Amino acid sequence: MQKRGFTLVEVLLVVAIIGVVAAIILPAINHILPDKNAARAKKAYNTLTNVVESLMNDNDVYDGVLGKMPNGEDVTDSTYFCTQFADKVNTSGIISCSSTTGVSDQSVTYNGSSTFTTLDSKCPKKTDDFAFKTSDGIYWYGMYDTFTTQTINSSNIDTRYVVVCADTNPKDSNILPISFGVRRDGKIIIGKREQEYLEEDE
Repeated sequence: MQKRGFTLVEVLLVVAIIGVVAAIILPAINHILPDKNAARAKKAYNTLTNVVESLMNDNDVYDGVLGKMPNGEDVTDSTYFCTQFADKVNTSGIISCSSTTGVSDQSVTYNGSSTFTTLDSKCPKKTDDFAFKTSDGIYWYGMYDTFTTQTINSSNIDTRYVVVCADTNPKDSNILPISFGVRRDGKIIIGKREQEYLEEDE
């Protein structure tokens, strides 16, 4: 008895069914798989929050607030925070905390949601002149400030934040750095790009 093969219509029908199933399943799979850029952005945020908390609680580094030395005197070295930050993390390569590894304007004044976009604009893509690289490959720069200046608003709240930049994917020119603002008392605000990454990771 001669075996019957598949007809063209049957083959096309199977291909169509596979295509429909793939169209349904693939988006779900992509949603389940973690976004590497979002994961690295979240890691940078966790690193910064942990380091700032550690510095604030280290009586050998600061006296209660960023900007006050253990002896109670004001910090006068603008590289102090950067070098202390680098000392709290695992780094790869040289550490170069200087004005050249800072950013054009070292601080922002919080004035609503537009501040988050302003923060991002302070952190350009850099291939060199970063302060240090952590062992996870993130480039850190900005943070060139003594943290001694405050901008007090009418509600008696300090609205001045020092800019900290983190390039989580320095080899990809399409992935822009993320930005943070660190206040003298340790409070941290995050830039618009970082907010979007954290929302994706939820």
